[in-house]
Amino acid sequence: MIIQTIHGTRFKTWFAGIGGGLDAYYQQSLPLFLDIRKNILHQPSTPFVYADGGINFVVEPEGQTPTRGSSLKRNPGSYYEIGVGYRVGFKTTAINFTIGHSYKGYKERQYGIRYIPNMELEENVLLEAKSFHLKRISFKIGLEF
Repeated sequence: MIIQTIHGTRFKTWFAGIGGGLDAYYQQSLPLFLDIRKNILHQPSTPFVYADGGINFVVEPEGQTPTRGSSLKRNPGSYYEIGVGYRVGFKTTAINFTIGHSYKGYKERQYGIRYIPNMELEENVLLEAKSFHLKRISFKIGLEF
């Protein structure tokens, strides 16, 4: 599930805005992005194409306690979405239906203590590094006012 809000301006058949949201897909995150839309027709109800691009900030899960002497760090990654939609226009509002391809990425690094027999303990050593590349097909319904 994803909840987004986008605020911007329209010029003829173009729209540009800044958006943010809460994305709960796999790892909860906060994407912050630029949204560009192009209406195909110059009418209240019209198909459109859109593209979003920005940064994906990872939300640290509550209650996750690393083992003693270790820590887990998550770094932001990229976010994008491209797709098509249909705008059903009314007098002052519209409903948007979209289908698109979404990507969000982030990196995770685990640090801890490394013990090698007959040697001193090493603290704050990078034990594991992972990169996550999450892709999906998205279906959204939005309200425009």
